[in-house]
Amino acid sequence: AITRELGDRLGEAYALRGLAQSSHVRGRYDEADDHYRRALAIARDLGDRLGEANTLEGLADTSQVRGRNDEADDLYRRALAIARDLGDRLGEAYALRGLAKSSEVRGRDDEADDLYRRALAIARDVGDRLGEANSLRGLAQSSRVRGRFDEADDIDRQALAIARDLGDRLGEACTLRGLADTSQAQGRYGEADDLYHEALAIARDLGDRLGEAYALRGLAKSIQAGGRDDEADDLYRQALAIARDLGDRLGEANSLRGLAQSSRVRGRFDEADDIDRQALAIARDLRDRLGEACTLRGLADTSQAQGRHAEADDFLARASDRFRQLGRTEDAAAAERARVDLRDRPAPSPPSRGGG
Repeated sequence: AITRELGDRLGEAYALRGLAQSSHVRGRYDEADDHYRRALAIARDLGDRLGEANTLEGLADTSQVRGRNDEADDLYRRALAIARDLGDRLGEAYALRGLAKSSEVRGRDDEADDLYRRALAIARDVGDRLGEANSLRGLAQSSRVRGRFDEADDIDRQALAIARDLGDRLGEACTLRGLADTSQAQGRYGEADDLYHEALAIARDLGDRLGEAYALRGLAKSIQAGGRDDEADDLYRQALAIARDLGDRLGEANSLRGLAQSSRVRGRFDEADDIDRQALAIARDLRDRLGEACTLRGLADTSQAQGRHAEADDFLARASDRFRQLGRTEDAAAAERARVDLRDRPAPSPPSRGGG
């Protein structure tokens, strides 16, 4: 109100961006979007190109978390063009990280890795430690999806040290989740649980509902591997409720896949099939090729358990093809082995707890 009375429209735009960021962290994305759009109008009216680029990046972040990846990409590219025109290297690195995240969601791992590395180089060159930590987290995820777990762990630990040194609790929680994902992928479930619990506590303290849902899904998966199906089911349902409340469609699909696996191990195959088909529709809508491949694998498990072998083979073939396109050769090979097993052992058998 004071900035308006002074006619300080530049200050008003700055305040609106701050409000938008606060709303975004709390998962109030419609509110964040509204604040950003008001700030954008002011920036353009004043000819403030730096403010325009910063606001476009914020709008892109909000679009991305809702699964509107094409819209997010367009906004990041517009911000990137302005940043480069102005020589704003911090803004350039931020936009590169946003584009990397979009590439990551679509399964374009080499492209994501390259973009994260370019952002990291800029952050280190200009001494932006927060940007360095954010870029490192992206690179760790890039290593994780390739199965380079020791590398991912090392990179995440660098990011964690920076986050703690800066007092960046949101970044600390994000990095703890990454470390937990790596531990979980290597079968160190007790260690993973501890890390997810740490991340969950921080997320709840900060009101970071997106981070809360992510940690809940991670805990659910570890618990599920240990056979505590009721507890896992409850955690997945909590995560799903948050994702739907926030409009986080990627998180919704990930939660649905967990719930489908929970139904499968209990022998509720029709329920599992229905839930996985919901997840598949979202993955295709988001062009999340990895999510699509994992869901096809789950659908194959359900079909096989019900004795629908031709359908299971079709799902496995499609999953194998998607994994191969993504360069995930081990997952593709596992799907092909499952096809061989299906032909060699036609009798239905329950799916393993590992799931897809």
